[in-house]
Amino acid sequence: IPLKRPEILRLWVQAVRLVGFKPTATTVICGKHFTSDSYLESALNKNLLKKDAVPSIFNFPRHLLKTMTARREIIRHVKTSPLKVNKDCSSDCTMDVDEFLSTNDKNTQTSPRKLKRSLVEQRMSRKIKILQQRLRRRESSIKNMKDLINLLRSNKKSDGDLEDTLSRNFSNFALELFKCEAGNKKVAPTQRRYTEEMKAFALTLYFYSPKAYQFVRSKIFLPHCSVMRKWLSSRNCEVGLLSEVFEFLAREAQHKQELKNVALIFDAMSIHTELVYDKKNDKYCGYLRGLRWYCKCRY
Repeated sequence: IPLKRPEILRLWVQAVRLVGFKPTATTVICGKHFTSDSYLESALNKNLLKKDAVPSIFNFPRHLLKTMTARREIIRHVKTSPLKVNKDCSSDCTMDVDEFLSTNDKNTQTSPRKLKRSLVEQRMSRKIKILQQRLRRRESSIKNMKDLINLLRSNKKSDGDLEDTLSRNFSNFALELFKCEAGNKKVAPTQRRYTEEMKAFALTLYFYSPKAYQFVRSKIFLPHCSVMRKWLSSRNCEVGLLSEVFEFLAREAQHKQELKNVALIFDAMSIHTELVYDKKNDKYCGYLRGLRWYCKCRY
């Protein structure tokens, strides 16, 4: 390493193209990176480098190779006229057309640091674009809800007009939810009333997760947890074939033709063979009622 020759050392560092490369007294470079012209002719068969030798043979990856870009050649169509040649002109007056039409090549080099920076910028630009799209969709939803709220506030007529406005903008469970919120907002907790659809929603939610029910109840009007426990105590939630399901199908099949044909399918889930004491009915229930056998004991 030519540490005592700063100019040659700078050329060596540029030729190696390693990020953060700082040569020291113990740094060596393999002789395979030098051409045969870089060595001095010696009778002792020793490989001695010339003072101006620079390593030039490297197997760089594709993104570190020098790219050659040539200028675009512009061809101009010019009207020409026959020229009179002076016979006395010597051969020294001839012009080399090839030199006149030659193009200059420009070598461009992309460093690893710039390439890494460009990749990071592209990745960040994609993330920014996705976040901007999400933000626009959220702002659009908020604007629509604000417009609806302002419309309801500006009207402030009767409950019938409010119900008509909700019916025009919502349907199914969303409509029932807004009606429940509007009807129970200005009444005492003991005077709140719920439709059958809201009761079914509350029962299903409380049955699957009481904690989730408490969280949802803190946001919208729903019956108290004690009321839910009272409602569930009157429901048959035992394992096996539930009579409530068959009653529902029989009731719905009267006005829905597609429910007249029902298939009973048994899945492969495992049910533990255990007995559970029913305190209200003073009995033990267990196993699969209607499928295997039903155990009931009274004291």
